[in-house]
Amino acid sequence: MGLFKKKAGGRQSRPRGDSMDVYVKCEKCGEIIKTHVVKGHELIPTYSDEGPSYTLNKELIGSQCPNRVQLHMEFDGAKRVLSQYVEGGEFQETKEL
Repeated sequence: MGLFKKKAGGRQSRPRGDSMDVYVKCEKCGEIIKTHVVKGHELIPTYSDEGPSYTLNKELIGSQCPNRVQLHMEFDGAKRVLSQYVEGGEFQETKEL
């Protein structure tokens, strides 16, 4: 009993600052693609003394076009964005949650 019971509110709570929404515009069709990044699960540690502490590489596909957009981001030890770039598109907005 309770195995399939829904949680109250429907959403899992995350610590503030643990996630972010990134909006990217496809360079071929112009579609705005939104992706949600959970910093606690999706960032890959680099284990390097120099440079970024974490990286994120994500392939995005829009709902209206089959074009692939590559998202690359680098973060410091506090998981703040150091650099970001997109192949096949351009950034529109990054919003910390």
